[in-house]
Amino acid sequence: MANAFIAEFDRIAHAAFTAAGIADVGTFQSASNGSETPCNVMVDIDPVIAALAGVEIVKDQAMVRLLFEGMTIEPRIGDVIVISGSSQRLEIARRVRTDPDGSWVLVCAA
Repeated sequence: MANAFIAEFDRIAHAAFTAAGIADVGTFQSASNGSETPCNVMVDIDPVIAALAGVEIVKDQAMVRLLFEGMTIEPRIGDVIVISGSSQRLEIARRVRTDPDGSWVLVCAA
């Protein structure tokens, strides 16, 4: 029940953050099978903000929080997230953790 509440909260918060311009929608591209899946993402390139979330990033890296609705494939190193409406492609370099709401925290080459 708590995880369902957190997941619902994340969906609502992401919609608000997207409307405010601080979150994005994109496409997850699996390197293993070539599938493409719509996804919601929050990208942060500030090492201080990432450190507050317990993630270490360096220059040319981004911390990415990836939210999937009913996703059956787990992100792997080499998979790519393409941000909609831009040419930004983020290649997964490291999986940090899976949060209780089912979202993944990743480090990507930016």
